[in-house]
Amino acid sequence: MTVPPPSPPLQVAATLLLGSLALLILGLQPLLLGELFTSGRASLDGLGLVAMGEIVALGLGVMLGEVLGLRLDLPRLLLPAILLAIGTDLLSAHAVGDLPLLGLRALAGLGEGLLLWAAVALMVRQPRAEWLSGLFMALQTFCQGLLAAVLALWVLPGAGILGGFLLLAVVTALALPLLAALPRRLAPVARQTASPSSPGWTLPRGLLLACVGAQLAAIGALWAYLEPYGEALGLQPGQAQSLIALSLGAQLLGGLAGAGLVSRLPAPGTLAVVTLLLGSLATLIHGLPVGAHLAFVGFCLLFTFLWQTLTPFQIGLALSLDPRGRTATLVPSLQLLGCAAGPALASLWLNGAEVRPAALASALLSLLALALLGLLGLSARTSRLPSRGRLRRSG
Repeated sequence: MTVPPPSPPLQVAATLLLGSLALLILGLQPLLLGELFTSGRASLDGLGLVAMGEIVALGLGVMLGEVLGLRLDLPRLLLPAILLAIGTDLLSAHAVGDLPLLGLRALAGLGEGLLLWAAVALMVRQPRAEWLSGLFMALQTFCQGLLAAVLALWVLPGAGILGGFLLLAVVTALALPLLAALPRRLAPVARQTASPSSPGWTLPRGLLLACVGAQLAAIGALWAYLEPYGEALGLQPGQAQSLIALSLGAQLLGGLAGAGLVSRLPAPGTLAVVTLLLGSLATLIHGLPVGAHLAFVGFCLLFTFLWQTLTPFQIGLALSLDPRGRTATLVPSLQLLGCAAGPALASLWLNGAEVRPAALASALLSLLALALLGLLGLSARTSRLPSRGRLRRSG
């Protein structure tokens, strides 16, 4: 089976930008939710539910796209999704109370998830899907950082939460003209394979998705508490916030590094090494004494750099297990669900203002991801043995 020629550059650029617009909220949540609390529109307890509700709905939106995307033209699916995201942003600007905000942000997450599914589904249909996924991670991190700076420096100080959600609605509306550059229907995924892929779900594919969820849960368990963790070690609030900004820069470099290395390194081994490093860094952070500022900053920057190198290798391994691309399109969904589950699991370990258990939870979740990778390797090897036996007998 031959690999199809790449799509026109304009279509590829529109795809990457569409996915970046879908994920803007991941970088803006801390600012917008903090302003909701400051303005008295949401309680401190409710903020966690609002944040988790939107992220979980984003993941579910990706799954919904996988169900509907092959039955509907892209414009018929994405136009309502964009309008839903814009409408809920506008309503969120005026909403008051935990439950109304939870409902609105969950609906926004569904629309954003459909946009993200379309972007990933189009990416995996490109000859260099793994490289594009790394470039996508870098681009979406850059867009999040840029808009976060605009919000923090100009919009929120002057216009408050009303201006914040209005800006998000205006930027999301940029997805509308992108529809003209996208194809009406998804082309089949055609890739060079040694043997035809099985039509149904297999154990290795399920283990890969579980591993992706565990890896991102390990990351989210520590990332969500990075600012209070830094303050617990003695950083000033302004210094802890600056560390978040530096971490976004490290993520940008990590995405670019992943894009550059994905064609040179084996996916299973690289994922195992990076997961081991993430767990080791979380363990080292857990053991830091109060006042170890430089070590904490260094470990955090390396942790967030490694985070963004994962995605190209996850996509590459997913495509090797399922050349049709169905598993690869679900990788972002499991990433989002893992990001939402990680902080929730870590919170079960926390006691009052003590945040150190978050790092321990991250290390244990990394260990779980390593175990799943080991099972994935064993199951993939076992599933290949019968076919080799049949080849020998037929010979």
